[in-house]
Order: sequence, then C-alpha cells, then structure tokens
Amino acid sequence: MRHDDPGREWTEALLEPLRRTHLEKLDVAPAVMARLGADRYAPRPLPDPAAVTWRPGLAWIASFASGVLAVGLLAMAILALASGGEVGTEIAALLRSFGRMGNTLAGVLSGLAIALGAVAAPILRGLWTVLQAAAPLVRGAGLVTALFGAFSIAFSIHVFAGARRTSPITTMKGDSK
Repeated sequence: MRHDDPGREWTEALLEPLRRTHLEKLDVAPAVMARLGADRYAPRPLPDPAAVTWRPGLAWIASFASGVLAVGLLAMAILALASGGEVGTEIAALLRSFGRMGNTLAGVLSGLAIALGAVAAPILRGLWTVLQAAAPLVRGAGLVTALFGAFSIAFSIHVFAGARRTSPITTMKGDSK
C-alpha cells in the first residue's frame, strides 16, 4: 500500500484562499491601538472599603502595640509595689524564692545530664567501634553490588543485541519487508 504525495496541486488549492485576501484586511494595528486606548481611559470603579488589603496589617500593629503597652503598665505597677510598703517586701521574697527554685532546677538538670552522659558515653564508644569494624564489610558489599549491577547491564546488552539480530526488519509504517 503506497501513499502518494499530493504534490503541488494540493498545496496550491490549500493556499488559494490566502492569496485572495487583501492586505487591508490583514492590517490589525489600528484596531488593536483603538482597543488599547479604550481600555486605558475607561472609568474604573472605586475600591471596596471592605476589601482593603492593609487592614490585617493595621490590626496586627494595633494588637502588638496594645500588648507592649499592657506589659509596660504591668512592669510599672510591679516596680511601684516593690519600691515601698509590705507588698514590696512580699514581691521581693517571692522573687527570691523563684530564684532559689531556678537554681535548684538548674542543678538537678545538670546532674541528670552528667548522669546520662556517663551512661551514654560507653554505649556511643561501643557503637563507634562496631561501625569502624563493619566499614570494610560495607565497602566489600558495595563492591559486590556494583559488580552484579555491571553484570546485569552487560547481560541486558547481550540479550537486546541478540533480539535485534533475530527480529524481522520493518519499515516506517510498521510493515515487515
């Protein structure tokens, strides 16, 4: 089954409508410029005040400023109380007890960290030794894996080359010769 090239006649028949078109119809620049001019100066609606994008930022700034102001007022009240009277001595005693509690907590946590370090250090040294001893085995396993990969590639090349030699020759259309 042979398909012939339609040739010059088919090309001429296809391009005939384009030859009949006049250049005046193809000049689109004035129409495009007129449309751009109409779009450029068209009245635009005013933005919707409810859809203003800066409102969330303004709300965030206002809440941050009010938080800073509240912390400042609290700090001033604590300083005023601490500077005189019985309430000031109670606040000072409370702060001293918090300081002692913080020192005790720091001592307990540092002792716990030292104890865990003493237990974990021999285990970590043992794991490091095992890793160093296993390194040659891992390198050997990697080498064996690479060799098997190379063998697999060579075998695949051999199989595909043999299949190519024994397969029938086909044309561009898929027909066998």
